[in-house]
Amino acid sequence: MEQLLGQSDEALFGQSVLFAGGIATRHASWFISGVGSLLAKRGMKVGIQVGTPYLFTGEIVSTGAITGLYQEVLLKRSETIVIGRTVGLASRTAVSPLSRSMMEDEVRLITEKIPLSERKQLFEERNIGSLLIGAKGYMPDFNAVKEDGTCELIRFNEEEHFEKGNFLTGDAIVFDREAVTIEAVHQRFMGNKEGLSENLNALEILSSRENTINDEIAIIGMGCILPDAQNPEELWENIVSGRYSIGEMPAHRFDQELYFSEDKKAMDKSYTKIAGHVEAFAFNAGRYGYTPEKAGKISRSQQMILETAYQAMASTGYLSEDGKMAPLQGSTTAVIIGTCLGNELGNDLHLKYYYPELKSHLEAMEAFQTLTPKEQQHVLEELRLGLENGHHGHDPVHGSVLNIEASRIAHHMGITGVNYVVDAACATSFAAIDCGIKELLSGNSDLVITGGVNTNLAPEPFVGFCKMGALSARGSFPFDERSDGFVLGEGAGVIVLKRMRDALRDKDEILSVIKAVGSSSDGKGKAIAAPKPQGQAQALRRCFAKMKTPVTFDDVDYIEAHGTSTVIGDQAELATIVDVYRSESPVGVSSIKSQIGHLLGGAGIAGMVKAIKAIQNKALPGNGGFEKLSPRHSLEGSSVYIIKDTAEWKSAPGRPRRAAVSSFGFGGINYHAVIEEFTPSYVPVERRIFTDPAYDPHGDRVVVVGVGTVLPGAQDAEKFWECLTEGSSQTSAAIPVSRFNNAAYAAQSEESGYRIPMVKAGLVNDFVFDNAKYRIPPTVARSIDRAQLFGLSAAKQAITQAGLAPHLVEGNTAAVILGTISGEYSVENVLRVRIPFVARIMDTLRLSDKTRDAVRDALVARLQARYNQNTEDTTPGLLSNIVTGRIANTFNCNGPNFVVDASCASSTVAIDLAVRGIRAGEYDFAITGGVDANLYPAAMIAFKRLSLLSEGECHPFDRRASGYIMGEGAAIQVLTSYKKAKELDMPILAELPGISFSSSVPAHLLSPSERSYREAISTCYDNTGISKNSVDYLDVD
Repeated sequence: MEQLLGQSDEALFGQSVLFAGGIATRHASWFISGVGSLLAKRGMKVGIQVGTPYLFTGEIVSTGAITGLYQEVLLKRSETIVIGRTVGLASRTAVSPLSRSMMEDEVRLITEKIPLSERKQLFEERNIGSLLIGAKGYMPDFNAVKEDGTCELIRFNEEEHFEKGNFLTGDAIVFDREAVTIEAVHQRFMGNKEGLSENLNALEILSSRENTINDEIAIIGMGCILPDAQNPEELWENIVSGRYSIGEMPAHRFDQELYFSEDKKAMDKSYTKIAGHVEAFAFNAGRYGYTPEKAGKISRSQQMILETAYQAMASTGYLSEDGKMAPLQGSTTAVIIGTCLGNELGNDLHLKYYYPELKSHLEAMEAFQTLTPKEQQHVLEELRLGLENGHHGHDPVHGSVLNIEASRIAHHMGITGVNYVVDAACATSFAAIDCGIKELLSGNSDLVITGGVNTNLAPEPFVGFCKMGALSARGSFPFDERSDGFVLGEGAGVIVLKRMRDALRDKDEILSVIKAVGSSSDGKGKAIAAPKPQGQAQALRRCFAKMKTPVTFDDVDYIEAHGTSTVIGDQAELATIVDVYRSESPVGVSSIKSQIGHLLGGAGIAGMVKAIKAIQNKALPGNGGFEKLSPRHSLEGSSVYIIKDTAEWKSAPGRPRRAAVSSFGFGGINYHAVIEEFTPSYVPVERRIFTDPAYDPHGDRVVVVGVGTVLPGAQDAEKFWECLTEGSSQTSAAIPVSRFNNAAYAAQSEESGYRIPMVKAGLVNDFVFDNAKYRIPPTVARSIDRAQLFGLSAAKQAITQAGLAPHLVEGNTAAVILGTISGEYSVENVLRVRIPFVARIMDTLRLSDKTRDAVRDALVARLQARYNQNTEDTTPGLLSNIVTGRIANTFNCNGPNFVVDASCASSTVAIDLAVRGIRAGEYDFAITGGVDANLYPAAMIAFKRLSLLSEGECHPFDRRASGYIMGEGAAIQVLTSYKKAKELDMPILAELPGISFSSSVPAHLLSPSERSYREAISTCYDNTGISKNSVDYLDVD
C-alpha cells in the first residue's frame, strides 16, 4: 500500500490490484473495501482472492475435494492450536487427538533435552501424511509401491480418520456453524454492506496516528429538569423573560434554626439560606415499575437524572413503547453521568447508620449511666427514631449509591454498554461529556447518554462552602458589581451524543454539533481551590487546536461562561476570555448561574442546554438580571461584552452560529467546548484511512513506566511484592475504634438492621504523611481525607520511578484519572454538621429538664471533640475529586484530572480512560489507578446485606469462602506510549494491550452475571488478538 500510494494517479489509473491471503470473513472484505477505496479513488481496479472459506461449502465435499469429516471437524470446533512451533515448523490446526498428542510430545521432548535436529525429525515423521488423512481419509502405503511408481492407499474408517488426521485451518476457525454454498460465500464478501461503516471505523482507528475516528459529534437528544423548568423549552422561556429562580430554601429541606446564622464566624453554620431549588419535580414511579414506597427509597438525584435521561432519549425516537432500547443498540450505548458531593438521601442514611456509634457514646457518659434502665431505653429509642428521620426499615443498597445514577438509567433502558459516573467538582458534567466523546471516537460505543446532576442541598454543602467564604447570602450575579459569591442550585441535564457521520446516515434530528472540547488542569498554584487564568487559557486554546474543520476565535459569537458570581472566579475567567478571545467581532458573555444558581455536578450541562437552545432559537441569551459590570473587570479595548438582555442572533448567510461553553472546577480542572448550528450545508469531515503510510502503530502501544502503592503492610511496590511472594496476610485483627466502633455494631441484633459482625480489614496502620514534604500546613493536613493522602504518596512513588517529574513543565498534557468513591471524612462531616439535629432529638426526651440538658450537653461535647469542626479546609479535604486535583496541583500536571466511580470496577474504568487519552494523543502521560479509604458504617452495612462481608478470613475459590475483607489503600501507575517511553529512556514495566467491559444491569442492578463476565473476557481477547491459551497468569476480582 505504501508503494502504491506513493505513485502518481496516472501510473495507477486502469491498473489492477489483487488482495489475497487471510481474507476469510466478511470483516476482511470490509477491511479490503476500506483499504481498496483509496486505490479505487485513484482509478485502480480492486479484486480479492479467497481460499479458506470454501472449506465450509457444500460443494467442496460433494466434489470430493475434502471429506465430510474434515468439514464437520471445522464446523464443530471453536478452538485452534499451533503445533510444530518449537521445531520451526509451525502450523495452525483444529484441536484433535493428533494435534493434542503432537503438542504434548513437543513439550516432553524439550523436557527430556532432546536436540532440536532430532526433535524436528521426529515431528516430521509423525506429521507426514496426516494432512492427507484429514482431508481425504486415506494415505499412501509406501511399503506397497507399484512398478509404475504409484502406491496402494490405506483407507481409514471414521474413528481412525479422526484419530490420525491433521485438520489444518486458518487463524480463525469459526466462520460458519453449518455448511454454506459458494454463492453464499460470494454474497458475504461482495454483497454484505451492513457492517461496512463499523469496520471502516476500526480501520480508521488502526491506521491513523490519532487512533480515533475522525468525526465530529452530533447532539441528537436533550432533556433537563432545573429550577422553574421541567424541560428545555421551559428553561428557554425563563431565559428570555429573565426569570430569577433563586429563593429561600424550604424549611423541610433546610432547617434554619439548626443550620443558619448571619454570623459568618458561627461554628458549623451557614450564613446563607437561598438556593436555586426545584420544587415542582415529581418522579413518575409507575413508568419504571416502582411502587410509591420503593420510589421513596431511591435518592432524589437518581430519580431526577433518570427522568431527565428518559426525556432526552424519548426525543430521539430510540426508545420502544416499554421505554427500552433495542438489544443490539443497547449493547453499543454508554451511560456516563457527572455527579459530585453525594446526595441528600445518602447523607440522611449516613446519619441513620451512626446510631450504634452514638449509642456507644451515650453509654460511656456518666450523665447517661445515672439514668434508670427504663430511662436509658427511652433515650436510646428516641435517638434511634430521631436519626432515622423518616427513613424507616430496610434501605436498598442501590437507593443512594452514586454510581447507580448511571446504572439505573442503563437498567431501565436495557443498556448493556459501559456505565459509570465521574466527578470533577464543578466541571463534572463536562468531564462526563468529554468521556462520552472519547467513547464515540474510540469506536467503543455508537451512542452516549451523558450529562450531570446535583440535588444535594443538604446542610453539609451550605456549611462547608460558607466556611470557605464561597457562598453569597444575597444572590447570584455573575460579572455584576453585586457579585460576592455563588448560590447553590439543583437540577439535572442530559444530552444524547452520536458520531455526526452516523447521525446523518440515520437521519437523526441534529440539535447541534460539538466541534471540539478542550481540557486542562491548573497544575501548581496558590491553593487547591484557587482558579488560575493560565490553566483556563490552556483549556480554551486546546479546544480550538482540536478542531477538525477550520474554526477560529473570531467564529464564536457567544460564550456561555462558567460565571459563578464569586469575586476571584469571575475575575479570573473574564480576564482569560479577554486574553484568549482577541476577536475582531463582538463576543457576548452570559451565565445560566445568574438565574438558577450553581448546580455543581450539573452546572456545565445546564450551560450546554442553554447554549443549544440559544442556537436553535437564533437568539443571544441574556445574563439574567445583569445591571452593571463589576469594577474588578476590565473590558476596555476588547470585543468581549456581557449580554444584558436576550437579543436576536444575526449571522451572515452560510455562516453557522457558534457558541462556546466553559466549565471549571475545584481542583483546578477546566473544560471549554465549541458547539455549532447544524445547517443543510454541513459537510462531514473526511475519514483518515492510511493518510500517513509511514505511521507505525507500535509506537502508540500503551506501557506502564512507574508504579506506586500505599497498601496494608506495604507502603511501596517492592514491599507489596514481598508480601505477595511470602503469602503473608496483611489483614488487621480489628479496626481501630477511632475509625469505626465495630463492637458497637456487633452488639446490635440481626433484626435491628444495624448489626455488623466483628470483622477484619486490610488497614494501612503505620501510614505517616509527611505534610512538610508536600508543603501542606499541619492544620490543613488534619482536614484532608486519608484517600487524598494515600493518592499523593502513591503518585509520588510512581512519578519518581518513571522519572516523570522533569517533564511536568508548564503546558504539559499529563492527566490524572483515578477510581475512588466518597471518603470517610465526608461521612464524618455529616455527623459533625448535624450535631444540632442530634441535640434537638435529645431536647424531646421525656426527662427532667436538668437531666435532659445534662445528657444532651454531654453527648454534644463528645461529638464535637470526636469530629472536626468545619473550617475553610474541610470541603477541599473531603471532596472526592480532590484526590486527583491534589496530585495535579502538587506535581504540576496540566492535563485533565477527575475521578471515576464504577463501584468495584472504578480503577479499571479509570485506567481505560487514561489509555484512550494516550492513544488519541491527548495525553503524553497519565497518572491512573485507584484509591480507597472507606471503612464507614453505611458501607459496611451495605456489603453485609449483600452477603459480601466475611466474618473471618478471605478465602477466594475455597470451600471456606464466606465473603471478602474490606481494605484501604492506593495503587497508582504512570502510563505513556511506547515511543515516548523510549524517547525519554523511561523504564518499561508492562504493556496494556486492551481493556473491555460488559454490563448486566438491565437484568439486575447489583447481581453478578456469568454472561457479562464471559462477554467482557471474550471481547478483550478478540480486540487485542491475544489467545487465551497464551496467558500464563490470571488475577481475578
